[in-house]
Amino acid sequence: MNAERTTPAVVLAHGGTALRPLPLRRLRQGEVLLRVRAAGLCGTDLFKLRHHDGAATVLGHEVVGEVIETAGRCRFERGDLVVAAHHVACGVCALCRGGSETQCDGFRENLLDPGGFCTHTILARRAVDHAAYLLDDALDPLAAVFLEPTACVLRALERGGLEHGILSLEPPAPDSVRVVVQGAGSMGLLHLLVIRALGLHAEIVIAEPDPARRRLAERLGADRTVWPPPTGLDADVVFDTVGGGAALRQAIELARRGGTVVLFAHADDDSDAALPFNRLFRSEQRIVASYSGSAREQGLAFQLLSSGALDPRTLVTHELPLDAFDIGVEHCRAGRALKVVFRPHYEAAPARPMALPATA
Repeated sequence: MNAERTTPAVVLAHGGTALRPLPLRRLRQGEVLLRVRAAGLCGTDLFKLRHHDGAATVLGHEVVGEVIETAGRCRFERGDLVVAAHHVACGVCALCRGGSETQCDGFRENLLDPGGFCTHTILARRAVDHAAYLLDDALDPLAAVFLEPTACVLRALERGGLEHGILSLEPPAPDSVRVVVQGAGSMGLLHLLVIRALGLHAEIVIAEPDPARRRLAERLGADRTVWPPPTGLDADVVFDTVGGGAALRQAIELARRGGTVVLFAHADDDSDAALPFNRLFRSEQRIVASYSGSAREQGLAFQLLSSGALDPRTLVTHELPLDAFDIGVEHCRAGRALKVVFRPHYEAAPARPMALPATA
């Protein structure tokens, strides 16, 4: 590969973004060069846009791409369409052996160079070997781009105590549980879709202030939508996809005695929460955090997507070219979009019906 070859990319630096050409380094043994076909914008990207340190970087980690070049022996060939996660744990350290794979030092390395908001990206060997999956004709790239966020949801379900059958796809446990999901953004609704796709026996309540999003949640399978959340919900598990101290305090109020609150969202760096210490102590409630998704959750996520059991495409409200990046970000911040997917090689955004109705 020509080391001088450039790729237009959305570069984040000094408080703004710009579409710039970047040099691509030469491929190393076992790596592949991808022509990016779809890249999803997620809450982590939005968080980093608000809190970046000024260093130039390319965001984007939910990527589907076409293999256009390989270096050395590789299980993929030119022309293959693949979806890949950008983090892979080492698998041998004490954290990995103890089930904390997403806390592994190796896991923190970004295996996309540059990030996904570009026309081409290099997938590192560890990701090629352990976190990349071949798409067949039946799996739409718009669905496959949800591989990484689906893995994150699967890990949250497990850490929330809904592990029966999740990691092995065994029949679900017979006892129904009450689940409250705070927030009907793309990740909150993805929790809903994944629980339904797994066939778990759960009553799902969505707590969301926006009436249009509540209606959408009901269409997608929520048993109830509420706002404000009433007292006495007594949820077995509450998934906080909103973030921040107010949401955490509300989640504690929604959980039953002995229930679990799962932190699933970023909060502002200076965010804090005054917790009801005695309530937590006397009620034996648990607060657990869930960060990202490990290789096993990535594998199950691909199973759910490729089998058709999970089809998250209804969450994609906008498909945009890279030069409309700032527009996509603003749509998300203003609540006009659920999921924005950038299609770098489109000159114009394809027509797509809006999944999110206008707020009444």
